[in-house]
Amino acid sequence: MRLCGAPTAVKLIVLAAGGLIPSVAVLAQDRQPVAQNQVERREETVYREEYVTEVRESEQTYFEPVTEYRWEPRVHGVLNPFRPKTLAYHLVPHTRWESRTHTVRTPVTVRQLRPETRTVEVQRRSLGFAQAPQAGAAAVGSTAQPRMAERHHALPSAAPQAPIGGVLQMEGDHPRYGWRPSVSGARY
Repeated sequence: MRLCGAPTAVKLIVLAAGGLIPSVAVLAQDRQPVAQNQVERREETVYREEYVTEVRESEQTYFEPVTEYRWEPRVHGVLNPFRPKTLAYHLVPHTRWESRTHTVRTPVTVRQLRPETRTVEVQRRSLGFAQAPQAGAAAVGSTAQPRMAERHHALPSAAPQAPIGGVLQMEGDHPRYGWRPSVSGARY
């Protein structure tokens, strides 16, 4: 993975003439990666959801009772021998069922998808390479540092001392690495 701004090819030349001239690094870069942001316009078709209430008419058949009253004759006192027989007319209801049809208006909610075309700006990032500067100079070192180090060692307090601590090889101690028994037939 390459980071943005990192050079693709770097050549390093160090010049030092006997410690008198400061060391200089000359950088030569071929190309550098460059991030470019571009805005593109696209047309998109988006379907928008709509709910529409429609009134639908439908025919509905239903049965309805129809009652008519008719005059009917009746004879009274037929079973009573002590009473004279009489004829009388009475209104009697007669009910029948008739089918009827009527128009019903029913509200119905319908879901519809309406296409909409709109222009959208989309940001796109692309990586490319651009020509970088051909030469640059940066100071790497100086001749003053060795002189200060020489003065520092010349002081009596800065005399070289023996190392403190560490691992000491004792007599008869076996080697720490690659140890083998001296007798070929001995097993431990």
